[in-house]
Formats: sequence, structure tokens, C-alpha cells
Amino acid sequence: RGRGRGRGRGRGRGNWSKDPALEAAKALNREIIEAETPQELLELFTSRGGAKGLAGGGAFNSVNFSTALHRLARIASAYHAEGADAQAETRRAVLSDPRFAIFVCSVAEAIVGVDPNQSSSSIDLGEAGAEGRVAKTSEGKPGALFTFSSREFSNIAWAISKLSFAPPASVFPNVYMYGRSYATQDGTSLATTEDMVQDFITTSLKVRAQVLEVAKERNALPDSAKGQVKSRWIPTLSQLGGKLLDLVAVFSLETLTTFNSQEVANLLYSFATAGRADSILFNKLAQRLIEVTDETKARGWDRPKPQECSNSVWSFATSGIVGSGQRALVCHVANRLEEDGGSFAAQFKTQELSNTAWASAVLLSKRGNEDEETIRREEVGDGTTSTAEEDDAVARILRCVASSLIGRTSEFKPQELSNSIWAMATVGFGTVDSQAANPHNGYIYIKSDSYEEDRDLVSRTLDAVARSAGSRLNRFRPQELNNLAWGFARLGHRGEAAQELVHGIGQELLKRKQYFKPQDIGTCLWSFAQMEYFDTEVFTVAASRLNRRYGRSFKPQECSNACWALATAGMVPKYTSAFDTTLLPAAERPSLDDIRDDPVTECFATAAAEIMRRPDEFKEQEIKDILWGFSRVEIRHPKLFKMVAEYLVGTDDTSEQGRGLGGFSPQGLGNLAWSFAKQAQLSSSVTGGARLHVGTSGRQAVYETSCLDFGEKQVNRLFARIAEEAINGKGGMERFSPQDLTNTCWSLAVLGLLHRGYFDAVKESVTRRLYKNFAMSEGKGSLYPLFKSQEIANLVWSYATLNVEAPEMIDIIADYTVTICSGDKQYDESSISRFFKRQELANLSWSLAVLQQYPPDLVALTYKGLLGSGGIEGVERLNRLYDDGGMQTQQIMTLFYVQMALDMEAPQLGLSLPNGFPDAWVETSSLFSNNDSTSSSLLEINSSRLQINIGKTLEKIGFEHVQEHIIGAEDIFSIHNHEIDTSSFPADFLSIDIANLEQKIGIEVDGPAHFINVLDDDSESSLLPRHLDKIDDGGGRSFKTKSNKVAWSFLNDGRRSVNGPTALKHRLLCHLGWCIVHCPFWEWQGLRGDVDAEEEYVKELLEEVIG
Repeated sequence: RGRGRGRGRGRGRGNWSKDPALEAAKALNREIIEAETPQELLELFTSRGGAKGLAGGGAFNSVNFSTALHRLARIASAYHAEGADAQAETRRAVLSDPRFAIFVCSVAEAIVGVDPNQSSSSIDLGEAGAEGRVAKTSEGKPGALFTFSSREFSNIAWAISKLSFAPPASVFPNVYMYGRSYATQDGTSLATTEDMVQDFITTSLKVRAQVLEVAKERNALPDSAKGQVKSRWIPTLSQLGGKLLDLVAVFSLETLTTFNSQEVANLLYSFATAGRADSILFNKLAQRLIEVTDETKARGWDRPKPQECSNSVWSFATSGIVGSGQRALVCHVANRLEEDGGSFAAQFKTQELSNTAWASAVLLSKRGNEDEETIRREEVGDGTTSTAEEDDAVARILRCVASSLIGRTSEFKPQELSNSIWAMATVGFGTVDSQAANPHNGYIYIKSDSYEEDRDLVSRTLDAVARSAGSRLNRFRPQELNNLAWGFARLGHRGEAAQELVHGIGQELLKRKQYFKPQDIGTCLWSFAQMEYFDTEVFTVAASRLNRRYGRSFKPQECSNACWALATAGMVPKYTSAFDTTLLPAAERPSLDDIRDDPVTECFATAAAEIMRRPDEFKEQEIKDILWGFSRVEIRHPKLFKMVAEYLVGTDDTSEQGRGLGGFSPQGLGNLAWSFAKQAQLSSSVTGGARLHVGTSGRQAVYETSCLDFGEKQVNRLFARIAEEAINGKGGMERFSPQDLTNTCWSLAVLGLLHRGYFDAVKESVTRRLYKNFAMSEGKGSLYPLFKSQEIANLVWSYATLNVEAPEMIDIIADYTVTICSGDKQYDESSISRFFKRQELANLSWSLAVLQQYPPDLVALTYKGLLGSGGIEGVERLNRLYDDGGMQTQQIMTLFYVQMALDMEAPQLGLSLPNGFPDAWVETSSLFSNNDSTSSSLLEINSSRLQINIGKTLEKIGFEHVQEHIIGAEDIFSIHNHEIDTSSFPADFLSIDIANLEQKIGIEVDGPAHFINVLDDDSESSLLPRHLDKIDDGGGRSFKTKSNKVAWSFLNDGRRSVNGPTALKHRLLCHLGWCIVHCPFWEWQGLRGDVDAEEEYVKELLEEVIG
């Protein structure tokens, strides 16, 4: 028994070999083993009188009981030639057989030592009678009528778990008694083990009584009607099964030193399978397994088998139990795999290797469920295994499994292959991010000190798996296919074999689409997108499986994965205007039938409907991915975005604060901000009978759309909370990647929102990172590319648009950019084009002009990158380097403004536009106009109603003026005597809303597009000087124009500041000799049409310049 343990435990009657009772028990055991069906076993039990008394009436001993129950379970759970349904029917027949119920009662009663000579009616369960009639057999004390060994406890637990009739602890709580009191499910307090045993016997007798009642009822009926009487004892029998497992746990711990490794592993497996695991029990069992292994090794005995190691770790993972015992076990298994040069690992079956890898990864992923204080306390040197040691152990386990996969790939079954790759991917084994402590997302990464070796090992493993799996994908189940695809995508593996594998998985999805569950669909699509496998047919067919008909059954992750993947793959829905209730009337939006005709549109519609119906079920990442998906494929959905905004941060109209943003990752916050900003920016692409005011375009259209969609206060509230979470969240600004920072800055700038605290924190963080990057690169000959070109351009553009000075940040960015583009030699057009796109250079140069900061090397770099150095002859070379047809109209206009600023503010740089500009550089002959919200154009020649009204008032007081005075580029550059051909310059370059040409006085009527809203200014006073004190505040609502269009009346709260484009235009006009005064829109609106107040206002306005 158990390799030398468990012997000599019995009734102590001398020579067992001559004991007739023992010989009879052995003979009975042989009959039990030879039984081939459950019916034979149960008939054997009843024919020997086992059903006539308690505890089997003395017909069976402990070995007979455990062998019979083990045999029953093995037969009932064995593979059936007629399939899984036939196997399930065998199990059902066993559990519904009344003889089985009596047999389980007998096993339970025998364990607690009930006298088999008693009948159920003779037991008094009152306080006075129970203790004297229940033998205390857990330690084999004198008087015990049955003695169950460690092997028998192990077999009984295994059998109960395989028969699956004990309820999990989530349904019927454990009733363990580890020297502590416990309240049962009905609230009864169990103060001692004796109380637990008494409760146990009560349940057993209740099962017996119910079996008897049902038998009497059935006997009173004809055979045809007997089946109408239900087996009412089964629920109570199920409870008894749970309590029996719990009792085995208690008694096993009392005799734990007698258990060998196989018995310990069986107990772990049994409790995990039955769902009745307990951390105290599992930690003790793990400790015992390690002890017995060390003991057998020291004595030279047979060591534990591979299955025992694998099943033990698997049991912890399946139960979700993490802690010191679990970590010690993982390290123990890793050590064993490396024993004797890996010879022990070679003994593992492929399933055992796969299960070990899977379990190790699962346990690492569940570490966050453990109390942080417990982890900290366990790692201060009390002898327990630290999390760092566990990380190392998991890495060693995965190295062993990866090596085995390379050499034994063909031996691994589909599930084993997919689970092994899934395990490596789950912990980021061998990925780039395994080098970093903070990879800026919610994934798990085990730190590797042998990254290059691990990466090479993983690469060879994935190639081997791809080749092996690719030829037998038809044998993989859908879940195995999606796990395989996800693993390759998460590990970032590319290559011909990997691409062929992913293509094969896509083809399997087409062939077997009806068998793929939503989870399989969502994961496969996510993986395909990550692997850049964009097969339109595969994506369309997959999307068709995620439709509104079954939407309520979809899990949040399935919705979010599908939206993210479709967007990443560029699968643009046919009906992008389907949900735009702000800008399009119902008659111009597609119908529900139209939406159903396009699988991609319907997939997005389904995701939106589900997140709006049950937002509490969606994790932050899932919310972010769905919103990002909508904005990425340019679908406007105002109702969805408004609901999410209110759900996350509440509203000003209620006291509710919303769910909050604390659960969003840094990337999640950045993408959330980007998604909302993009929704407003998409207004320019809406076609048809748009309800947005026809007079708005560019920047104002974006501002106005965001307010119409969500409300101005709601927009401000959401983005203020995003900024505050970024600043104050755990980890501070350093947890944000450059892209995360840039996305948030860009989003705020597009919507004209400034959070001074956030932008101050960003410039401090960026400056610190770049200085650190220079310091770390010193002596290495090259600079690490910390920020990408788009991130540099968008970041500086955001500061310029919001008119936020950041001189130190700009200077270090200049040094960084020049160094990156130079490499080990002086930069040229070729090196610049490898880092920057043409539009990024144009945005960067414009931003420097707005900020009035001109780092010489950086400005010169932008000019060389945009204009080249060879005049007209070098233009074709530039076009080839950038792989485009030349500069776009907006870029040409940008350079005009930049050149004008340089001429007036930084002439010492000696930079100028080349002869022949812009004709040779321009891509097309399109007009010099742009409605883009990020346009750098300073030309506005549409007179607003506000501007016209102010002009009329000025006429009343005798101020001579013209509306929309235009200043041409030819005039500007001829003034500065540039010897260049200006014939192709735009005639219209700068405009002044209201101008007195004689005195060169200009009045700029500044609408909402000229200002930014300062989110973290709580003062009631205006950030800009007011021209009159008696101005009525208001705004913040939508209204209809005379043409029945919807527009927005902006808030008149005064918490506004001039934006960058307006500041640049003001400076340029002043350089040209104009005296400019500004009339903010809210001041004039606040006069409410009072004619006298309006005249007084314009007089006060003119005093600023005429005086």
C-alpha cells in the first residue's frame, strides 16, 4: 500500500494472512474487480446483505467499499463506443439507482464508524446518544469498527469526483472543520468534529428514508406508472456526496503523514474536479507532496510519477487557489523537470506536459486575486516561495515544454498543442515585453533574464507547431483553433509557416462557421487582425455570426474583440451613417432591414446595443475597444457615446459620479479620449441633408458636433475626468506610453479643451524621459527611438493648437529629432523621410511658428525634409522618398505661414522658400482651401451673422470699415523683397473680419473656433479681459436656425482662452502694421440684442486701439 506506507493498519489481530474475515474480504474484492457493469457491482453489494443494515451491515470492509466505489466510477466514466451520450446515460443510470444511494450511505457511515449491527431507527441523534454510538475512527483508535487507509480515502474522493454527484462549493458550501467552528448551509453552528459527524449521519439517514418512501410509493403502483415517481433522494444524496468529500478532507489532514505522492495527487485532483477545493487543504497537500518527494529521493525509493506532478499543478489552477503552497509546488515541479539533465521531463506524456504548462500560466494569471498584503508578508524572508521565484519556475517549465514541442510535435494532440501555445502566450514567454517591468497594458509578462535565448526557443517552437498543426487543422475543434491563433498573435510570431497556419484557420472557419461559438469567432478575428491576416470573406462570414438575433447571449469580450478586429482589418461597414441621430434625419438613415443586409454593420450594431443594455458587464478594456472600433471605421453613434460618457463619469444634473475611470489602463484612457474626439471630427464626412448648421466648418464644426452629440458640459466633464485620472492614478504619468500621452493630448486639442494640470504633467514627463534617454544612450553611439515621428508631430501640434508654452520640452524634442534623423552622420532628405512623413513635418513646422519657438536645427530639418536641397531638380527625389505625388494644398499653405513668421520673428535663421515654389512641389492644382479641423489655414472669408450685426452697429457710431478684408500672399512677400516668383501664390492669404483700411484697425469677431475651454479653472472671472461688466452669461444649449438646421449656443462662462491659430494670426497681422482688437462671441451674445448696450460695447472696443 502506497510504496511501503499504510501497512499494518487494521484491527491489530496478529497474523492477517490467517484471518478468515480478511481472506473473505480479499475474495470479495476480487469479485468487485471482476465486475464489468455498475449493475453487477450494485447487485453484488445487495446480495451480500449490504443494503440490510447501516454501514453495509458488515458485508464490506473499508477496502471493499473503496474498491467498489472506485470501480463504479471507472466504469461509469469510461469511454463508450456509442459516444458521449451513451456514456452520460450510463452515469445517469448509476446515480438514479436506489441501490447506489444506499451504497454511498453505507460508505459514509462506515467512515465515521457507525455500528453495522444497528438499524437506522435505533440511532438517537440527540445530544445524549450520538457520541456513544459513533466510533472515532479517524486515527484508528481502539474500538473503531472500520479503518480507512490513505489509499482508500484517496480512492473514495477520486470516485466521487468522477461520478460528479457532489455539488461544487459555490452551490453547497464546504463544511470543513480545521479546528474551527463552521456554519452549515442552513445556519446550524458546528463547534466540533463530533458535531460535523453527527450532521453527516443525519444526512445519510435522510437519504435512506427518502429512498424507502419512494420505494413504497412505486410498489403501490403498476409497472407502467412506477416511473412517474421521481427519485426524490438525489438532491439529498448530492449533499451527502459533498459532505463526504469534506469529511475525507478533514480525516486526511489528520493522517496526512501516511499519504504517498500518488494519494496526495489524487486528492488534489478529486477536490479540484468536484469544485470543493479549499486553500487550507490544498496548501497542506502541496506541502506533503513536496515532503514525500524529498523523502523518497533521500531514501532512494521510486520518485513521484510525471502524472502526479502534472495533476497537482493542474488541480491548483482549476481550483483557482493561489498562495504560498501553490508557489512552492510550481517551483518544485520546475526543479523536478530539470533533474538528471531533463531525463525526468522526457518521461512526461504530451498531455502531462501540456497540462503542466497550462496550469502554470493560469496560476500566474490568477495572482492578482491574492491579497497584496499576503504576498508582501510572504516575501519578507519567512522561508516561503516568492512571486519572483515562481516567475522563474514558470519560465523554466515553459522552456522544458517548448523544447519537448520541438522534438515531439507530432505526438501532441490538437488540444495539447493549442493549450501549450496558449500557456506561453498568456504569460508573454519569450516576447519583447518580457524584458520590461511595465509594458503599459494589462497583459501578464514573466520577466526573463535570458530573453534572446527564450525568444529564439519560442520562435523555433512556433515554427514547428505551425508546420505540424497546419497539416491537420481539420482535427482541431473550434476552441482549439482560436487558442492556437490567439497564441501566435499574442506571441507576435510571424513568418511563412505562421501565415499559412493562420490562413488555414481562416479557411476552417469558413467551412465550419456554424460550429464556432461567439467566443471562438471573437478571438479568431482578434488574432487574425493582430497577425495582419485580412481576408475579406473570412471577416465577413465571421461577422455574420455575431448578429442582433443572438446578441443577448454574447459575452462582452466577444463583442469587443469583434469590433476591434473588424476596425483593425479596415472592414468598413456599408452603412456608416446608420446611427447618426445628431446630423441626419431618420429618413436619410438606413433602415433595420438595410443594416441586417450587411454583416459588418450589424455586428457593430449588436455590440452597441449590448453595451447600452448591460454596461455593468463590460470591462474597461471592452468598453474602450468597442468605442475605438466605431471611431476607427468612421461610424458615428451619438447615443452610444453619450450613454457611455454618462455611465462613466455621471452628469452635472445628478449627484451620481458614474462608474469612474480608475479601471482603464493608460492605453485605455488614451484610446477612450481619441474615440470621443474622433466622433466629433467625423462630422466633416457626413453627407446628405446634414442637420448641422451649414455655416460651420473646420474647427467649429468639430466643437459644435461634440456639443450636439453629448452636451457641452458633458464633454467638459468627461475630458476633465480623463485628465485627472491620468495625473492622479496609480503610477502617475510614467505609466503612459508615448502613444498614450499623444492620443490624449491630440484629443483634447481637437476638441479645444485645455487641462493645464495635465499638459504641465505631460511636458514634465516627456522632458524627463528624453533627457533620460540621452543619458542612457551616452557612449552607445545611437539614440533609442523612444518617440515615433507621429507622436512627436501630434504632441507639439497639440501644445500649439491649445497655445500652451513648453520651451524646455520643445528644445529637448528638437535635440532628439535631429539626433534620430542624423544617426551617425549629418541628416539629409533620405534620413528624414525614413523617420517623418511629409504631413508630420508640415504640422511640426506650423506648431513651432505658433509657439514662436524656433530651434535652429529643428526648423532647418523641417525645411530640408519638406523642400529638399536641390531646388526644383530635387522635387522628384522627394516624391520618391515619401512615395507620394508631392505636397498637398494644406502643406503648401502651412509653409507660407511659417515662412512669414520666420521672416518677421526669426530672420537670423536665413531660411526661405525656393524659387518656383509652390508649383513644382504641389500635388494637385486644387484650390487653397481646407475644412479639416486640424487645418493650419488662417483664412476665413465667411461673414457670420454675429459679424454682420457688429458691422451695422459700427456704422451707427460712424466707424468706417469694410467686411472681410483680404491680404494676399504676393503683397506680403513683396513687402519683404523676396526675390522669388509669387505669381503662383494664393491671392487670398490672410483675412480681417472688419477693417478700417486708412487707420489699419482690424476687429476680429471671434467665434467658438477661436477659443479653447480651460477645464481646470474654477474661477468665476473670465480668463480674457471683458470690455463691459454688464454682460449676461448663458448658452450651453442647442437651437434651430432660420433654415431649420440644428446648431449649438456655446457656454458664456468666460473660462476660455485664445487658441494657437488665433494667436498666430494676431501676431502676423500685428507684424504687418495692423492694430487688432478682438470681440469674443459670448460678450456680444450676452448683450441680448440691447441696441444701446451694443453701441456702448463697440465704443469700448475701439478705445483699446484708437485711444
